[in-house]
Amino acid sequence: MYSVLLVDDEYMILEGLKKIIPWNDLGFDVVSTCRRTDDAIRYLDSHSVDLVITDVNMPEKSGIDLIHYMKEKGITSEILILSGYQEFMYVKQGLELGIKGYLLKPVDKNELTEKVMMIKEELNHDRQEKQKERLYNEMLLIRWLNDELNESEYHNFIQHFDVDKLDDYAVIICANDIYTDTIRQYSLAMGQKLCVIQENEDTFYTIIIYHGSKNGLSTFLLQMDQTIEEDYQLSVGELVQEWENVYESYEQALAMMTFSVFYDNKQVLSNSSKNVFNLLDDETFEFMSFNKALMVGDMNETIIKLKGIFSQMRQLAFLPDNVRHVSFLLFTDIYRRFPSLSVAIYNETLEKIKQSHSIKELEDWLIYLLELTESMDGKVQRYSELVQKCMDIIDKDFKEDLTLKRLSEELHVNSVYLGQLVKKETGRSFAQVLNQLRIEKAQDMLLNTNLTINEISFEIGYNNMTYFLKMFRKLNGMTPKEFREKYQK
Repeated sequence: MYSVLLVDDEYMILEGLKKIIPWNDLGFDVVSTCRRTDDAIRYLDSHSVDLVITDVNMPEKSGIDLIHYMKEKGITSEILILSGYQEFMYVKQGLELGIKGYLLKPVDKNELTEKVMMIKEELNHDRQEKQKERLYNEMLLIRWLNDELNESEYHNFIQHFDVDKLDDYAVIICANDIYTDTIRQYSLAMGQKLCVIQENEDTFYTIIIYHGSKNGLSTFLLQMDQTIEEDYQLSVGELVQEWENVYESYEQALAMMTFSVFYDNKQVLSNSSKNVFNLLDDETFEFMSFNKALMVGDMNETIIKLKGIFSQMRQLAFLPDNVRHVSFLLFTDIYRRFPSLSVAIYNETLEKIKQSHSIKELEDWLIYLLELTESMDGKVQRYSELVQKCMDIIDKDFKEDLTLKRLSEELHVNSVYLGQLVKKETGRSFAQVLNQLRIEKAQDMLLNTNLTINEISFEIGYNNMTYFLKMFRKLNGMTPKEFREKYQK
């Protein structure tokens, strides 16, 4: 149902307009009537309407004054004007201001119906276009969160959302079936416009992609807690540097949501975990260097950094819950790097973290996992026949312009289904699988050939040098030049 505001200084004309056609049957609702331009202005300042029908010649301020005001304030309602035979100059001005048409008094029922239905078609079209744009935006955001953007989407995304590539980001997930729109409106009001609502297993999740400083994030969460009085579950991923690493924060937030049983209250981010969240961003903590060593595959360095983190927790006398929280975050990093770890190991680790009685117990278990992944390295991962075929094609044709659509056509399956299957069995999206293989090939070429970085980028299938550098740095924590200088013998 589209909303209509009627404006005319003559009471009888207003009453006649309300009754001359069956507004509701035509898909419209007359939400208000005004007899003065100033009254209409006040109404439009606080209400959004789809169609304004206004007389042009009224005392004090004319309908043209109303149209000028609407244009100045960016009010996008469609407009029809009513005029007498001697008021063509008003009509001309209205047409120049972009009105949808005019009606001569006395208003003809059939002519009004025709004009209204014409406007309804345009409103329907606009609504469909906005819906398409909203769905497209949500699709891009979800692909961004899941690290599924391919090379062409990477550049389109930056332009479409005008993201600050060097900003810090954190993903916030709120679970509340009733207040999803309230949470989104709060986010928008606070200037956090990257927001999407998802449904999973009959629960609605509001996903906010926060961008800004660590202090700003703390303020944002505190004010949200004060604004939304009802109970809701909340999980927050780590603050990550640069927009292409947002998937790391998202994966942690998702994992924390599933791990909510660990906490006593309904908010996943309890007071103790808020404190540890701030500590994790402290420069003295070695999470960044731990991740760098992990992504490069330097297992000795990874274990050293892991021990360093546990040593810092001992020195700072972390509470048991905080130690478990940090251990869980470290485990999610390990599991993301080595998706070949079984579901059984994943579940066993969660139980270990929940039931642990000492910090040493958790430290030893994570070191055991790292050593286990090293012993598994190079072993064939068993996938379903379809996913194995997909992996074989990626391994053979990684230099080419591979897309999920192309592979699905080659394998005669639906692309969405194939993408979901790859994610389920490998723990990574198609884009992550392809990028990781290409970067591993690049690592080998950097250490064992004299090819330039630009030549290597082209050899492994990237058309854009900037994108290659971003992917390499994302997976290794350093540039190709730094990698070659550090590891080439």
